[in-house]
Amino acid sequence: MTQTEYVPERIELSIAPIPPDTLATVKAELLEEIEAALRESGHEDLLNSGQIQVEIEQTFPVDAAIIVGLTLLSGMALEVFKVTVIPRLRKRFEVKQQPQRSPSKASKKK
Repeated sequence: MTQTEYVPERIELSIAPIPPDTLATVKAELLEEIEAALRESGHEDLLNSGQIQVEIEQTFPVDAAIIVGLTLLSGMALEVFKVTVIPRLRKRFEVKQQPQRSPSKASKKK
């Protein structure tokens, strides 16, 4: 499969603060942590080129976590994210991953 044939992958993460961090500090530092992980591994171009897109969703006041939607537009972006970014986030925050079905897989099951 070439890069032009790659089906975008969407990953949803639930990020919760580990005390003494709060939801406010997690929101403020989350994108910085992702950028730092990519920069340190030499892959900051994936974020700059839009191959990795990060969407931080608003939480309700009673939620203990932030939902982060990530769209990975290439196989390389997916692999870099799995081996570089996720481990770094897990060192700093409580991370739960909820894999999303890609539209092509969902339509095949119907």
